[in-house]
Amino acid sequence: MMELLIGIITFVFIALIASEISDWYRVNETLSVFLFVALLGITCYLLGLGVVELFEVNV
Repeated sequence: MMELLIGIITFVFIALIASEISDWYRVNETLSVFLFVALLGITCYLLGLGVVELFEVNV
C-alpha cells in the first residue's frame, strides 16, 4: 500500500511539472505529454516499490 501512495504522489507531482512545461513551450500535443507523464509515473511507481523493499530489508 505504501508503494502505491508513493507512486501516486510522484505521478501527480510529475504531471504538474509536465503541464507547466507544456504551457511554457505552448505544446498542443496533449497525447505525447500524457504518454510522457504515464511512463514517468510507472517508473516512479517501480522506484517506490524498490524504496519500500529497501526500508523493509533494513527494518
